[in-house]
Amino acid sequence: MAFDSPIILKKEKILTNRPHNIRSLKYALHDFERIYKILHTKYFKNIDVWLSSFICYSLCCKANLIDFNKKDNPYGSIFEQSIEQTLFPEEYDSNYITNGMKEFVQNGKWNLKTISKELDTIMENDKKSELELIKNYYLDLKEADLNKYFSELLARAYGGGLSLYDYVSFISTCKDLRINNLLPNEINWENVNNGIRLHCENLIKVGEEQPNLVNRIDINDGYSEFEKSAYKIISDFLSERILEFEKNKQEYIRLIEKNPIDAIRKVKNCFFVKFDMDMAIATAKGFIQNPNNRKRYIAEKFENAWEVNISNEKFEYQSSMESFKSLKEKIQAYSNQCEKENLKISKINTDNFIRILKSLIKTIQTKIDNEGEAI
Repeated sequence: MAFDSPIILKKEKILTNRPHNIRSLKYALHDFERIYKILHTKYFKNIDVWLSSFICYSLCCKANLIDFNKKDNPYGSIFEQSIEQTLFPEEYDSNYITNGMKEFVQNGKWNLKTISKELDTIMENDKKSELELIKNYYLDLKEADLNKYFSELLARAYGGGLSLYDYVSFISTCKDLRINNLLPNEINWENVNNGIRLHCENLIKVGEEQPNLVNRIDINDGYSEFEKSAYKIISDFLSERILEFEKNKQEYIRLIEKNPIDAIRKVKNCFFVKFDMDMAIATAKGFIQNPNNRKRYIAEKFENAWEVNISNEKFEYQSSMESFKSLKEKIQAYSNQCEKENLKISKINTDNFIRILKSLIKTIQTKIDNEGEAI
């Protein structure tokens, strides 16, 4: 057949290069463990397809069959499918591997934030068809379809599988269905609340940015107490700027041990809703292990750096005071050690820091007392 010649011959040439390297397979399985954890956390289905697609791409990459400098594969653009699809037509599905995963295979650099965002986008595209159908077209659906879509949506809501935006839409949709007596399932709102909290925890883990705006609802517009309670978790999480605090906190902990000057500047210029025990431990460690010139800097600048955050009405005084007290105890123990070891300069800087911490604790106690009087 005339159609056979160059195309079929080139395809056969590609297929002769089908990689079967056992070492590459072991590496691919090892690398996939990281991806599996994210897929499992986000409640993805068809993980076997994600695995097979990742392995196929990894094998082709390790066998140098993919040319990253060209848009087309090394064998030309005669096929619509990629090298992976040609070599593994039954095992590889391009819908089950993201660009971030491919970059991880290519250069070995793990970017959790990028891959997590890619997977969130895939999830939201899948979910929105259900959520939007129920929210906007529930009167157009057959009851069997409404039951099916809502059951799947409810499972994701319980498992932390919706975005904050979609959780708000979910709450609003539940109200509309309830008012029209169309709720297909009884809702366990404690499970919904746990799902929201789980999602918030996952946002913190991946270092998600603080969102500028999430859709809001008027909780006085016919919402039940259960619905109001679920919405309050989202509202409080955003208004308390927890994501912003957690990101700033991790940066502070990283800096205070190695570069306390930048850490102190960060406290002064960024939002911290509290000073917690993790920060107390890191601050003590950073102060103790740094040389005297940096000890002196921390002692001199620490109180002034925290003044702006302490004056913020959202600052958590009670828990922060306990953490500052814990820090003072750790620094006092170090001061005693300096005295025993006759480290005179370190003891002077340490005692100065203790005086600063006592002053901070006194300021916070005054704030707590004033709040009590106001009540």
